[in-house]
Amino acid sequence: MSPSSNQSCRLPGEVLRERCAAAGYLVWTTDKAGRLLREPKVSDTAGLFLKSGAFTGLLESTVTSWEGGDPAGCAQLWPGCTLLGTAMRTRGRVSGYVLVAHIEPRALGHSEFAALCTSALIDPDAVRDAMAAYAASPELEHERLATMLAAMRGDLERTSLDERTIDGFTNHLGDAYEQMALLHELGHSMTRFTDPLTFFETVLERLADTLHFRWFCVLITDDADLPSEVSGGAFSFGMGRVSADDLAGPLWARGKVRPADGSPDVLSLSSLGIAGGGQIVAQPIVRDGVTSAILVAGGKRGDDPQVSSYDTKLIASVSGYVGTFLDNARLEHRRNAMFVGSIGALTAMVDAKDHYTLGHSERVALLACQLAKLIELPTETTERIHLSGLLHDVGKVGVPEAVLTKTDRLTDEEFEIIKRHPRQGYDMLKGIPSFEDILGGVLTHHERWDGRGYPDKTSGEDIPLFGRILCLADSFDAMSSNRAYRSAMPREKVIEEIRACAGKQFDPNLAPIFASMDFTAFDELLAVNASRSANVKAA
Repeated sequence: MSPSSNQSCRLPGEVLRERCAAAGYLVWTTDKAGRLLREPKVSDTAGLFLKSGAFTGLLESTVTSWEGGDPAGCAQLWPGCTLLGTAMRTRGRVSGYVLVAHIEPRALGHSEFAALCTSALIDPDAVRDAMAAYAASPELEHERLATMLAAMRGDLERTSLDERTIDGFTNHLGDAYEQMALLHELGHSMTRFTDPLTFFETVLERLADTLHFRWFCVLITDDADLPSEVSGGAFSFGMGRVSADDLAGPLWARGKVRPADGSPDVLSLSSLGIAGGGQIVAQPIVRDGVTSAILVAGGKRGDDPQVSSYDTKLIASVSGYVGTFLDNARLEHRRNAMFVGSIGALTAMVDAKDHYTLGHSERVALLACQLAKLIELPTETTERIHLSGLLHDVGKVGVPEAVLTKTDRLTDEEFEIIKRHPRQGYDMLKGIPSFEDILGGVLTHHERWDGRGYPDKTSGEDIPLFGRILCLADSFDAMSSNRAYRSAMPREKVIEEIRACAGKQFDPNLAPIFASMDFTAFDELLAVNASRSANVKAA
């Protein structure tokens, strides 16, 4: 261990005592009550005088007058002899003192000095000669001052070095914490593959909090396996003069960032043909040997505008999370495609039984979704209402085709068979966990606000919201489309019926909103379905 590092581990009072002694001063240490703990290493007659009760009594009485607090300025032991004291603290409290005697040459000729020597039974002339070495002549004082200044300079240099080291260590710890916090948050965000916009917003904002770059962006290649809002997209944060579109062309033109082994590319904007200069980090996100996305950072801030290895390593780590997220998004997109295909197959089974109702579930889902948006339901809830509309009539699979397509009035027995389809649909879907939240809509879409519906005669707000929305959409489509037993009603008549049945068949709060909707998309879909139905009949 070096002397400086060894010294820094010692108590400040001990170091100060040794510094003053090295400069030629007489130094003592005491406890807070004034009891001497360390004395100057002085021999011969001077030592006898300094250890005498007459002299030490002066020291102790002076310290006692401070009452355990900070020294009250300089204390004169006798004319020409001044005692300087500084308090030493432990855990913020005074625990003792370091005392330094400053002796002027005149002090050794003073009568009070002679009286002290006499009371100590020591010849004053002998003490005067021995103490002359400690009297502060101008030359000696200059030497002492030079010694103390050198010590102070060393202290300041070590303090400065220590502060820089601590600052560096603190910054390193701060960077490490920010990096861990970023990666930890991204790890938790990996489950947001159904909400890519939030994920990319989180990634780029947290990168901006952690690294000294002004802007970040993620460029994604066209990929049919990704959701439409992600495929071919560009997500950015903090971009100003340089846009994601400015970067996309040149970066993809470079062979989707060179090299495609996953290592980052540090480029200048000018090399991409973009004015302004400055470096960027272009980190490829590679899948099956091909770059599928690029994470870009630019506008380095701070004292050092050059991209560092710390920057590139963290960006590379984050790109790994982005790559994993995109893989998860692909899997989820495929799963959703399979799910939608399965739903299409179920609704097709119902449509196949009656060409007159071809596309009915699709139109009900469209209307229900429109109403859900108008009443400002969350996006996820709106999507589930759309799904509930697609499946609301799945129970008709169990209804005989002769009953579904009958052109004459149904008998009471046949109507009872029709009335079973909500319960049959509910029973078909209730074992599928992903359909749990839509079951209420499937079961209650024929319930009425006044309690005269089926299958359970549920009324008012006891009917789930999905069921109340689907009841409106289902009734509107039934009145607006041709059926085996009647032709479609005029639009004005349908709207009139919706308003008239508010508070009877329909939710009185939802019915007026539904009646005021724009039905353009519905009419377009109805026309498409009518054309398909005509083709089915012709075949």
